[in-house]
Amino acid sequence: MKIKYLSGVSFFLLFILIISLLSSCTSNDSHVVKNIKVDVDKCDLSALEDNVSIRKIVQLDNTYPLGNVSKALIVEDKIFIQDKQCEQIIGFNQQGKFLFKIADLGKGPKEYTHIQSFFVDRFNNKIKVLEGTGKILSYDFDGNFVSVFNGKEKNCFKQIMNAIQLNKTTQIHTGLGPDFNLEYVDKSGNTRKTYLPFILNRDFSFSNKAFSRNKESILFCHGMDDNIYNINSKGVNARYFVDFMKTKIAQNLYVDNPGEIEKIYEKRKVSLKLDNLNETSDHILFSYWVFDTKNYAGKRTQFAIYNKTNGETFNIDKEFALLPVVDVIEESVCVSIVPPVSVCNSGIKNQKFAKLIKDNNIQEDQNPLLVFWEIL
Repeated sequence: MKIKYLSGVSFFLLFILIISLLSSCTSNDSHVVKNIKVDVDKCDLSALEDNVSIRKIVQLDNTYPLGNVSKALIVEDKIFIQDKQCEQIIGFNQQGKFLFKIADLGKGPKEYTHIQSFFVDRFNNKIKVLEGTGKILSYDFDGNFVSVFNGKEKNCFKQIMNAIQLNKTTQIHTGLGPDFNLEYVDKSGNTRKTYLPFILNRDFSFSNKAFSRNKESILFCHGMDDNIYNINSKGVNARYFVDFMKTKIAQNLYVDNPGEIEKIYEKRKVSLKLDNLNETSDHILFSYWVFDTKNYAGKRTQFAIYNKTNGETFNIDKEFALLPVVDVIEESVCVSIVPPVSVCNSGIKNQKFAKLIKDNNIQEDQNPLLVFWEIL
């Protein structure tokens, strides 16, 4: 009887311990998926404008006129901009003065055939150019070539579409599967591969900005998946789910019944494809596509800004000069690339913005502006 009694006590204590551990895991919201509800038919532009504070406007000098600016990243006192039209990375200082350009277009071992995207290694002060194949070229912050990484030789992605530096030694790449679509690669070429339940439709896999860093947090979105993931050295977890409500497509249909999706496009409005992902201390910002008809000509880009504190979402269904955001600095300052023609003709009612435009004598034929702003 005594032995059975002790066994029962031990079992009871073990049961309590397990319950305690489960409660602890549940209370840690790092794995709790939060819903971001987006009403695609609602426009909160007026409310957003009332809550925008313009910090400053930086005019990029016209030493090298910029064509199709597709991406920009801000690191300390430097601004790095991707000109997709010229296949170049242009460097400026925080005052907008031209510093250098990376223009190594070619087929040589130290050249790229095109620029799919680029990212910045803030830990080692490197600019890294993605060719779109498995090739990554590294440059220092003065635009000088440093080294080249060939993913094909390291059993990595044959096509790297986007990337970010996780820490001093490790990069995270995303690309076109099919066996894996996210990989961790250290500087020795060792890889750890992950498959997330993405719909790898090639047309929807190209992103302007799939990764966003805020403090130690890295957020990630890709393809047709409506989840926004959190990534760290331990792994990947869904952090937010973007609920497009009546315009969403059930995720399981892509795998289980893709033929049904064609009918949905014909019958009603559809929202999908998260991109231009950014996080501030208080908000998550992203873009998405809306299809009014099956015809791709009916596609338009809309934007959402989610307040992490109160759970409310601004939805912007029309052109707004400050969206999309290209980067976030100082935890809460959004940075946007704005063509002067958009500024001069946008009719933005923010008085501080209008005054800065007038005081800086901004003309429509100048290089794009960098606008630093906050959401109040």
